[in-house]
Amino acid sequence: MKPHVLCVNPYIHDFTAYDFWMKPLGLSWLAAYLMDHGYDISFVDCLDRHHPLLLQKLGITKAKSHRNGCGSLPETIIPKPKEYANIKRHYRRYGIPIELFQEILNTIPKPQAILVTSIMTYWYPGVFETIALLREKFPGVPLALGGVYATLCPEHAALSEPDVVISGPGEIKALRWLDQITGLQHEYPSDEILAPEDLPQPYHQYISPGSSAVVATSLGCPLACSYCASKNLQPRFRQRPLDQVMKEILYLAHQKHILNISFYDDALLVNAERHFMPLLEMIIHKNLAMRFHTGNGIHSSLMTPKLAKLMKQAKVETIRFSYERAPVFSPHDTPKVEDYDLAHAMECFREADGDGPRSKIDAYVKAWLPGQTLEEVVDGFVYVNSLGCYIRITDYSPVPGTPDFEKIMQLYGLNGKEPLYHNKTTLPYFLNYSEDDVIQPLKHLANALNHSLDLGINLFSNSRMSKLFISAVHKLVK
Repeated sequence: MKPHVLCVNPYIHDFTAYDFWMKPLGLSWLAAYLMDHGYDISFVDCLDRHHPLLLQKLGITKAKSHRNGCGSLPETIIPKPKEYANIKRHYRRYGIPIELFQEILNTIPKPQAILVTSIMTYWYPGVFETIALLREKFPGVPLALGGVYATLCPEHAALSEPDVVISGPGEIKALRWLDQITGLQHEYPSDEILAPEDLPQPYHQYISPGSSAVVATSLGCPLACSYCASKNLQPRFRQRPLDQVMKEILYLAHQKHILNISFYDDALLVNAERHFMPLLEMIIHKNLAMRFHTGNGIHSSLMTPKLAKLMKQAKVETIRFSYERAPVFSPHDTPKVEDYDLAHAMECFREADGDGPRSKIDAYVKAWLPGQTLEEVVDGFVYVNSLGCYIRITDYSPVPGTPDFEKIMQLYGLNGKEPLYHNKTTLPYFLNYSEDDVIQPLKHLANALNHSLDLGINLFSNSRMSKLFISAVHKLVK
C-alpha cells in the first residue's frame, strides 16, 4: 500500500479576499510530484467555493461566477487581531465553513503526513487556524508547512508549530522529509530546483466542477525589481516545454471541462516569439471552447501587433498590464514601465481589434507607494484612462526579503517581524489616510473613470482636458 499524504490549502483571514482565479498551484505541483514518486494523495482546498458538499449545504447547483470564472468566496466575520483594532472594517475568515472542513476530513483515512501551503504573509492567522484543526483531527501526524509565507517568514511560520518549515521550491525537500517518515527511498538530484522538463502536470484532479483553473507556462522572473520577492520564491527563471503546457490545457478542457484558465506566470511575455506565441498558435489550432486570462500583470514593453492578434484569436479575454508611474524609491532601484510602453501596447490591441469589438484592457495602477502623493496617483488614473484603458488599483504591499522592505518598515515605523503589517489593505490606514476622505473617494474616482469607458466616453483623450482635471484635483487634495 502506498504511503498516504494529505495536502491542504488553508483558510484566509483578512479584510477582503476574492476568487480571482485563486488556486494553490504550487501545492498542486508538489502533489503530482509526490504521486510520481510512490505516494497516495488526498487534497483539500479550504477556499473551494465550488465544492459539491458546500453547494449541497447552500441548496444551490452551482456557485455564482462572472463570465471570467471569478466570484466571491464564502466568508464569516471573526474578531480582528489587536494590530488592526483601530481599523473600522470587518475582519473575516474566507473559505468553506469550519464544520464542512471537519466533515471532509472525516472522510479521509489517517494520513502518514500532512502538507500545508501558504500564500500571503499577512494571511498567516488562517494558516494557524487550519493547522490547529488538522492537529485536532490527526494528532501526532507529522505536518510540514511550505509556500510563500513559509519561504518569506520562516521564523514566524515556525510559530504555527509545524514539524518542519519548507522554504523555496519544495518538491525535493518535501520528498526527502516524507521518505524519512515513511521509509521510501529515492535518489535525489543534487540541484534542488527541478528542470522545467522534469516538472509533472499539476494535480488538477482536485478541481471541482464549474471551477476555473490556472496554468503556468514558466516559473520565476528574469527581472529583479526591488519590491518583488519572485527571486526568493523561484531563484531561477524556467520556461516549461510547450508540449507539456498544451497537454495540461487539453486535460483541463476535455477531462475537467474548464471554461476559464488564467496564466499564473510572473513573466508571461518573455521570449514570446519562441514561447507564448507558439503556445497561442497551438491553442488557436485546437479551437478550444475556453477563455484565457492574464490575471498577473503582463509587461507592456514586450507587446507587439502580432502577439496582440494571436491573443485575440486565442480568446485571451482578460488582459492586464502592469503600469508604474514611478518606482518605489528611485529610478535606479526599480525598472520603470514608461508611459510610451503602455500607449504602444494599447495601439497593438487596437490594430488587432480592427473594425471588431474593442478589447477591454486593464492596467494595474499602484497606490500608497512610499513617498507617493495623491496627486501622483490621480495623474496615473488620468493617463491610463486617456489611453482607453481601465484602472485597477493595486495597493502596494511591503514584501519581506526584498531590498525595499526594511526601508519601508523603518520609514513607516512598523514592526517588520509582524506579518500583519505587510497587509496591502491596511497600509493606507497605517499611513493615517482617512477611509471617508481619501481611500473610498480614490476608489470612487477610479470606478467613475472606468464607467466613462463603459459608456464609450474617453474623458481625457484631449490633453487640455487632462491638464485641467489634474490641476483641479491637485487644488482639492492640497
